[in-house]
Formats: sequence, C-alpha cells, structure tokens
Amino acid sequence: MNRNNRLFTPEGEGYRCSASGTILLCAHAAYSDDDVTLTGRANAQALIDSVLSAAFAGGFKQGDIVRTMLADPRRHDSRLADMLEAACAAAGDAAIGAIFDKARIKTKL
Repeated sequence: MNRNNRLFTPEGEGYRCSASGTILLCAHAAYSDDDVTLTGRANAQALIDSVLSAAFAGGFKQGDIVRTMLADPRRHDSRLADMLEAACAAAGDAAIGAIFDKARIKTKL
C-alpha cells in the first residue's frame, strides 16, 4: 500500500497515521521478516488483537479475514484499508483511544 492514501496523510516533513494505518504498521512488525525483536512482534500482535477484539464487540465480523490479509503483505490493498477502517469504526474512538493509550501510542482522534 503506498503512502498516498487515507491511512497515511502528509503532514509537515512526515505523515499523520490513522488508527487503521497504525494497525497496518503493526502488521509489518508482527509478520515481516525484518529485524524486529520478539518483544516488538508481541507488542504489535497484542495491539492488533486488542483492536480486532474491540471491533468484534462493536459488531465487526470480518476479523479473521483481516488477520489473514494483515499477515500477507501482498494483500495490503484498498480492500484491506476499507476493512481496517470499518474495524476501527466498529471498535469506536473510545476503545481505540484506550488501546493506544495502553500501548503508549499518542493519538489525536
């Protein structure tokens, strides 16, 4: 997925990352072959699990599909972006904020 989409918005010298974009970045840490520590992988997976659990509680029923797509970078496309946004919407801003606060991710929802 390129950076010129709704998950990553240009801001100054960098990008503002949406909640959906943060999950996508966590998927990269959790599932890639890159040099990520075991703790980093576990933390990324925990955030993904927490968001998808909150989304399920909010009525989102496609968590298994999202997990499968997150694990395969070839499937990081506009369909996944739509599903991540739907999952975050189902979870709600309060739940996303609490999950990100626990992970110490600064948010502006």
